[in-house]
Amino acid sequence: NFATASFGQGISVTPLQMITAFSVIANGGNLVKPYIVKEISLNGDVEETKTQIVKENIISKETINDLEKMLVSVVENGFGKRGKVEGYYIAAKTGTSQVPWSYLGENKKGYSDETWQSFLGFAPAYNPKFVILAKLDSPQTSTSEYSAGPIFHDIAEYILKYWQIQPDL
Repeated sequence: NFATASFGQGISVTPLQMITAFSVIANGGNLVKPYIVKEISLNGDVEETKTQIVKENIISKETINDLEKMLVSVVENGFGKRGKVEGYYIAAKTGTSQVPWSYLGENKKGYSDETWQSFLGFAPAYNPKFVILAKLDSPQTSTSEYSAGPIFHDIAEYILKYWQIQPDL
């Protein structure tokens, strides 16, 4: 596993774990409890979820700054260009991984030609308001740049406009 772990093979995380880890960067190094829903309504009573910091300063401010610059560079200069939203800096990372044969029900070792593709990011990069994970199973493209990137773009652009978040540029 040492040889393949460096590029992600043999590592298994859920989408919620990926979002939670990425949100540590977006939240300035603080681990915040993730919620799937904004509020719970029962018999007319509404209970809103509240931001709950689980642990503070998991990552130093210096490291956060470096990570933000790298993630912005993915979108501005790298394979994440299709996730860019005009007028905003987006911090994101593409992901393309082979699907293990065992996941497909095959009694084989190793990986198939099928892929999982993702585009995980937050915006605006230097004053984050949301995190989005676009994940696709076995899309018809070879990399997430062409599959999940445009989906991320469309959702992020919609949220930025809907919430009337001021552009960076």
